[in-house]
Amino acid sequence: MAANKVALVAGANGTVGRTLAELLSSTRGWDVITLSRRPSKIGAVGKSIQADLCDRAAFHQFEATFQRITHVFYCARATSSDPAEEERINLAMFANVLDAVEKSAGSLEHVQAMHGTKWYGCHLGPYKTPALEDDPRHFPPNFYYRQHDMLSHRQGAGNWTWSTLRPHTVWGITLGYRHSFVVLLAAYATMCRHLGLPLIFPGSQACFESISQATDAMLLAKASLWAATTPGCANAAFNVINGDLFRWRHLWPKVAAFFDMKPGPVQTMKLSERAGDKAAIWEEIVLKNGLRAINFDDLGDWAYFDFTLRSDYDDISATLKARRYGFNEFVDSEEALLRLLQRLRDMRVIP
Repeated sequence: MAANKVALVAGANGTVGRTLAELLSSTRGWDVITLSRRPSKIGAVGKSIQADLCDRAAFHQFEATFQRITHVFYCARATSSDPAEEERINLAMFANVLDAVEKSAGSLEHVQAMHGTKWYGCHLGPYKTPALEDDPRHFPPNFYYRQHDMLSHRQGAGNWTWSTLRPHTVWGITLGYRHSFVVLLAAYATMCRHLGLPLIFPGSQACFESISQATDAMLLAKASLWAATTPGCANAAFNVINGDLFRWRHLWPKVAAFFDMKPGPVQTMKLSERAGDKAAIWEEIVLKNGLRAINFDDLGDWAYFDFTLRSDYDDISATLKARRYGFNEFVDSEEALLRLLQRLRDMRVIP
């Protein structure tokens, strides 16, 4: 009987890493090792180990654990307001993981890095749409570029292959992660309802009207597994999007209806500046409704939520390349968002 493949999922507490680890652990023929700075707030998946990816020396204790690894799924990232510092930190983290695995794993087959549409400069302003995987790079820094170049260079000297995926805003469920858009959206709507308000759209009018896209976390996990195990996908990058497009002006009323609220107007505001006194409101909501005890700060980064709802231009990624290579799955964005909100309700995160 063939030995199981062994996946290392780095960044396993994030939305992407958590969902991928759950998929792999339920897939026959896979063993999963999850790597994160802290233990998960919703329970471990597979063999869970904790280490600071910036601490190169911390990986020495895992040499025996890493010996069986066949696939690396790198989903970790660090953020900084200084793009050059962000690039430096993320490249160092990535190198530390690669060094440790290459040193120990004699049967390494594939390394995958999770990137995103920031590859195309979507965080800098309007960019060419629909974005294609071979579009020119924007003016650096961008840590995705450095990680990609490191992968390509080191693969040339090894016996393994690589792939990279480029989702847009990832919709999924995890707790204690700073960039969990769905959790932040659910918490915001819950507070609006608690305060007797309609569901006000806190982003920009242009974002409310523009064409946007999203990536369901489970769809992304399936694409990750596909790209990492399909020989024809070796050494290639793929956009992974739900497969449809939406405008918030059409989707927002559906979100309001889920919470039994009226949709409100666009009132652009920075929730990151208004969150200072909301911990007490959140605690009141938790106690009143018997919800899971989650600290307000663990809901996520409101500055990230602000940024996501201020994209004043169309976000469109082409997905033809993934289809040509054989990945044909898709997700209805409206259905996906409502399903995830219901999951949060079932988990007693929201009433």
